Amino acid sequence: MFKEGTKYTRAEINAVLGGSVQSYLPTKGGEVVAACLTDKYNPNAPKVILVGQGPIIESAGKMLGQQLSPIPIFMKRAVNAWEYVGRYKALRYLTIPREMEPYIRASGRSDVVGVLLMEQV
Repeated sequence: MFKEGTKYTRAEINAVLGGSVQSYLPTKGGEVVAACLTDKYNPNAPKVILVGQGPIIESAGKMLGQQLSPIPIFMKRAVNAWEYVGRYKALRYLTIPREMEPYIRASGRSDVVGVLLMEQV
């Protein structure tokens, strides 16, 4: 389907997986279908995904934390260039502030409500 190290557009990712072309955790049929991340907002990605505030984002983060199936992860390398870095599954979804703090500190973000710890499969 996707080849590691190859860059894709969000339209190409969407054509294969569905879900939103704008959300960084697009969903379809009650499951997260991918993660499209930037170094700026997720400096430890793809092994750590920071979940921001907002009902749709928080819902997708919780969904991925409970999801058993792995998802493809893409990292933004340039405008409309998302590099496929592999398939990952969630190991844990952290919501306790003291557990999240070490992961959030490096990001400089203040809007994080959850931290997804991911494992490549």
